Formats: sequence, structure tokens, C-alpha cells
Amino acid sequence: MIQPGTAWSRFPASFFTTVLPGLFSHGSFPTISQKTRMKNGLPMCSNLPWAALRPTNGISKPRMTQSAQEMKTMEIKKVKLIYFSPTGTTRQVLKSIAEGINAGDVEHINLTLPQGAQPPSLFSSDELAVIGAPVYGGRLPVDAIHRFKQLKANKTPAILIVLYGNREFEDALLELQNLASALGFHPVAGGAFIGEHSFATKDVPIANGRPDSRDIQKAKDFGAKVKDKITALQSLNAQMDLDIPGRFPYEGGARSMSVAPVTKEDPCTVCGTCASVCPTAAISINASVTTTIERCIRCCACIKSCPTGARLWEDDMMKKIAHWLNENCRARKEPQLFGVDA
Repeated sequence: MIQPGTAWSRFPASFFTTVLPGLFSHGSFPTISQKTRMKNGLPMCSNLPWAALRPTNGISKPRMTQSAQEMKTMEIKKVKLIYFSPTGTTRQVLKSIAEGINAGDVEHINLTLPQGAQPPSLFSSDELAVIGAPVYGGRLPVDAIHRFKQLKANKTPAILIVLYGNREFEDALLELQNLASALGFHPVAGGAFIGEHSFATKDVPIANGRPDSRDIQKAKDFGAKVKDKITALQSLNAQMDLDIPGRFPYEGGARSMSVAPVTKEDPCTVCGTCASVCPTAAISINASVTTTIERCIRCCACIKSCPTGARLWEDDMMKKIAHWLNENCRARKEPQLFGVDA
């Protein structure tokens, strides 16, 4: 019995009654190797001629190695910027990366404040997420981790960004990579950029003014390169060469200190700006400004945003740390990029 789908099923019935019997004793035809016969589902006859076994009803089509769907390149339909950025420097870098990607539809998902935008219930695979956070003591901020854990993705490609104050980013980018992967994102590239340190002031500069124009241009170029990488992919299941430095188990993290900036009464106008930018709702406004020290994460958003300079550090240890950073982290560091060609 002839099985459907085999090489035999392509021949007319007369072939088996008139042609085939005479072929087994005909020695003038070139023979087919056993390997070729097994590959094409042919009988194991050592002298069966290849030419005679070709179908008589037309030329067979070559096999397709990939389907038309697989041959399509990836298309970025929407870019979503997801960030925890108390002083705005991380947001600035992510925005520049989006400009380099040059996507028509860009959405900001700001998770900095407790009452921040609620993230979508699910990110899809035809979107591109750019996820960013600052580095505190070589790690991700605890509050940033908690808010990122609200996210849920379905193989959504993601660019991962950390921003540090010119000291070191240590394990933070690796931590973000592992977190994003656990949430269903598909990391395709990463970067560690430099921003003005939270403890920096005009008198004690630590990477002041960064990200600067050079950093912004690198962010835009990085976005363009990542876009080229993604659009060249035929599938998000493709292996990604994304080697992120860091240690696991992670080390470091922000120091446990019961300190917070204070408010000078004379210059303070009780405008409420400091409370409006605090990512942990540690500041409350009544007749004066009150700070719940236990909630303060020392991001210094209140200091940098105060229009009258009324918020500042008075703690001696914080002043010593700032001066140490000023003295030991002066040499300019450049952004480090991963997953794209330099």
C-alpha cells in the first residue's frame, strides 16, 4: 500500500505495473545512495535509477526553510518610557533614547510618586519598553523595585537604563535586567549613564550638569542603534547577546541612616513644592514643612526643586559623604552601553 505524502504517491498507477519492474534489472542508469533514498522516502534498492523516479506531473517546489511570517522583521509600533526618577535625570536620558528611536507614539509611565500613573495591565510584544532608574549605593532604589513589580509583560522587548552619579553603578543594571526578565520583558540592550549626583550642590559639585549635551547625543545614538537591532530581528525568540556586568547575590545598597534634609524657616514660603516631588510622601505641608525622617530615601528631590533654597542638609555625616564624592569622583566617566556595537 502506498502511503500518502511519500515520494511514491506522486507517480501514476501505471508506473508501478509497467515501468518499475523493469528498472530493477536495468544496469545503465545512475544509482541513488542509501542516504538519498532514506531522505526522500524511497525503497532500499541499490540499483534504482534517480532519473526514473522523478514525478511526471511537473517540477516539485523547493522546500521553504522559513515561513513568510518568520521572514518578517520586527516593527516598533509604540515606545513606553517607564521610570523612577526623583530628580529628573533618568527621565531625561530615557526621553533622549526615545528621540533616537524616532517612534511616532511615545508614552511616559512615571512611577516616581506614590500616586503616579498606574501602569498598563499588560505590555505586548509589538511595543518597546525603556525602563530606567537611578543607582543608590550600587543598587536599585527599593521603592523603584516595588513599583516596577506592578508591571507585567508578554515578551515585550526592553531597553534597560540605570543612571549613577559618577561613582559606580555596580550591580544595579544586572539587578534591573533580572527584574525585567522576571516580569516578562525581553531585554535587548542596556546602558549605564551618568547624572548629577543627588548630594551635589553648587558649592560641592559631583557630576554637576549631567547628563550634558554629550550624554544626550550618546543616548540618541544608542536609541537609533537599538532600533536597528530590533527591526533586523526575525523573532523575539532570537538569542540576545546581552552581557551585563555585576555580582549575584547583589552587594551594596543605600546606607541605613535616619537623616533627612531640613527646612530653613526664613527663606521658606511654604509653597509645597518639596512635598509635591517627594517620591515617598515623607513631606507634609501645614503651617510649616514637616518631614517624616523614616520615609526619607535621601534622593534630594526636595533640595534640588526648592525655588528659594530653603531645603538643605545639616547632618555632618551627609556633608562628609558629599565632600568625599567631590574629591574622589571628579574624573569624568562616560556612558557604558550593552547589546549594541560601540
